[in-house]
Amino acid sequence: MTIKAVIFDWAGTTIDYGSRAPIVAFQKAFANVGIQISEAEIRQDMGLDKYTHIHKIMDLPAVQNDWQARFQVLPTEDDCNQIFSNFKAILLSSLTEFGQLKPGMSAVIDYLTAHNISYGTTTGYDAEMLALVLERVWIL
Repeated sequence: MTIKAVIFDWAGTTIDYGSRAPIVAFQKAFANVGIQISEAEIRQDMGLDKYTHIHKIMDLPAVQNDWQARFQVLPTEDDCNQIFSNFKAILLSSLTEFGQLKPGMSAVIDYLTAHNISYGTTTGYDAEMLALVLERVWIL
């Protein structure tokens, strides 16, 4: 079998070993409203666009129980929008800290280029988030 193309994800694959930037941002955004979420809860839906990911976290029974205990109502669409806005601000402020290219990626890209193998990317980051990453990582 001949490899014709390779598709990379960003967070955790080409940059940010362990996807620390989104993990930290999710935890801080929820903590800002008094809701603690675990790394395991976040990782369940890693790879989704971040807005959808917020909704998935909000749908977790433990989060809904904590939210209802804290606010006496279930989370609303407005709550999701508020969490997402906060999450995005936190993530944008930390992407340059976590956005270093993982060791070996430059060599992989050099290899793919030298062997005429196409490559591309996918991501759960939105355009604004990805623009910050691309400023630091110019190889793709």
